Amino acid sequence: MCQTTNSGNDSEDSMTHTCPPRTFSPQELAACPLQRIDLHELGKQLDSPHKIVKARMLALGIVHEHLHAPVSIPSPHNSTNTANDNDVGQISAMDGGLAAPLVNILAQAIDQWMNFLESVRVQCQSQSQSQSQPEEKKESMHVHEHILKPCSNASPLYLIANSNEIKTLRQLLLIHLQISTLDSTLAEEMVKGCGSHRHLSKLIRSDVYSILSMHSDLIEHNTNSNTNTHEDEHSIHEDEHGNEQQDAISTDSATATATTDRELYEQTEDSLVEIQDLACELAHSNPSTPYPAKISPYTFQELHARLPLTFDICSPKGKREHFMVGQVTDRQSAQDDVGFVMWPSAVVLSSWLLDHPSLLVDVNVDVSQERMDSSETEGDIRVGVSNTHRHKRILEIGSGCGLTGLVAARIVENHQQSIMATKERAVAESHEEDSEIQHHHRQSSTPVILSDFNHKVLTNIDKNIQLNGLGKVAKPFHLDFYSQQGTNCNGGWKGSELKRTLDSSSFEKDVEYPSDHADTNQPAVDLILAADTICKPSDAVAVANTIYDALVPGGEAIVVSANAEHRFGVDIFEDECKRVGLEVTTMNIADMCDGKLLPRDKDSEDPCGIRQTSGFVDGMTLTMFRVVNSRVVRMDQSVRVVKTCVDN
Repeated sequence: MCQTTNSGNDSEDSMTHTCPPRTFSPQELAACPLQRIDLHELGKQLDSPHKIVKARMLALGIVHEHLHAPVSIPSPHNSTNTANDNDVGQISAMDGGLAAPLVNILAQAIDQWMNFLESVRVQCQSQSQSQSQPEEKKESMHVHEHILKPCSNASPLYLIANSNEIKTLRQLLLIHLQISTLDSTLAEEMVKGCGSHRHLSKLIRSDVYSILSMHSDLIEHNTNSNTNTHEDEHSIHEDEHGNEQQDAISTDSATATATTDRELYEQTEDSLVEIQDLACELAHSNPSTPYPAKISPYTFQELHARLPLTFDICSPKGKREHFMVGQVTDRQSAQDDVGFVMWPSAVVLSSWLLDHPSLLVDVNVDVSQERMDSSETEGDIRVGVSNTHRHKRILEIGSGCGLTGLVAARIVENHQQSIMATKERAVAESHEEDSEIQHHHRQSSTPVILSDFNHKVLTNIDKNIQLNGLGKVAKPFHLDFYSQQGTNCNGGWKGSELKRTLDSSSFEKDVEYPSDHADTNQPAVDLILAADTICKPSDAVAVANTIYDALVPGGEAIVVSANAEHRFGVDIFEDECKRVGLEVTTMNIADMCDGKLLPRDKDSEDPCGIRQTSGFVDGMTLTMFRVVNSRVVRMDQSVRVVKTCVDN
């Protein structure tokens, strides 16, 4: 994390400390003292959920090809590490994970700050007692070297408000607040596992105004001494210029000194109060760890279990996308909590979707012919795509941890970027204005909705969207299957968007939880995705009702579920879909894509990581339901039946 260069002597002040512009290594952070850490670089490398999770993994010795680990990691226990530059497997796990070095440097900053305050007090008090103290006695005092010289010429309040110690502490507190906002799991590990509250209490319990009062008294004492000195100086002016001029100079000097002292007091007061406020905000930032929290260190196994799952989704045709998916770490206590963890069907559906992007985006749109296409198709229904929007509107129901919706969002994002790149090239070649590009930005709405009814699950979905950098193309919505009636022939579903009061936060305390009472009518969608959403017979009824209400005429739902021997109610789902007028085609997952969507047996490879999901059993049977809404719609005074082409 740190790199030290020496400008020619051995003093600490002569050293400059910079961080190399590469991926953050927790092992380096643990080996570096606070003074040699580039805090600006540290903040940059921990400024997103994705970066924080990568650092957490590295701290536990987990190396993944998508983590882009540094090519060389110096061991904190062995400075003569000679590992090969490409041998990232040399990374060792750290006790306490990433939380340990982060809390350690915070503790260092707090202790240095408290020692600094005491040093200023002792040194200035000593100087106020004896201005003529021998120089050799001053040098023998146990204080910070850099305050010895300034203390005789500067106010102690000035030293406090402008010290490196307070600047460093403020920057570290802000970094910790940033981390707590972006990753509540790591925040909990810093509090419970490494005892950050114990260190923060030193700041929270400090008496700011006693510090100010003490140093104000010293200022007053020193001011009086300086006034006497000034009077002696002005007596010399009196002999040269007369009494009248001396009195004016003395009055102006006293007024200026008083004004400066007031400003210094207010500046120092602001600085001290800000530090205490930041410490209080950090201590109370996580609702799951009330201040002061009891210290209970996590084992390596516990820290590993708290990491997001990593999925390298590989399609049968070889397309790959990498995702991190966090699970809810709370204990499941009811059927309503099934969305806390990952289930097998989400992995299967995600893998299959990568080879079927046409279901999610209108891949046949020719950007140069867009206006012509829209005018020619006026009055017609283009199946699965809106005439006024480039992308299909997609809804994942019963999202749980949200993997399937994340995959859909990534496909849509890639398509959007491709369209923008094509338009930018066309604009550059024609030297025309970029009005079409600006129109695209205005026209683009969020096409992928990830929905669930459980509040904790919704919060976790939101975190996973941010963790994978998909906030521009995906949003979490509250949707309860049991609130949909299955009778809305005009198309539309009841739900509400999850709102955050702070745009950068994923914390429970900053989330406005929607409820059934807040749900409003939402427009019908072109495509519904669902994976392992049926756990009991009533779920099959509710899911069928939801699909009917939420799909546009001609829209399609792709539902993947384990069979009835693993999921109650799946056996009646097809009948329930037909009850509300939906067309259904079923396929055995094992028979699709040459059997590449599932491991064949316990000895088979697991390219997508399905074995790390809950409830997966080698040899289990899964089914895909392709459900089409073929209800009759009216357009241009005529009746048309809208159908979609089912691509197996």
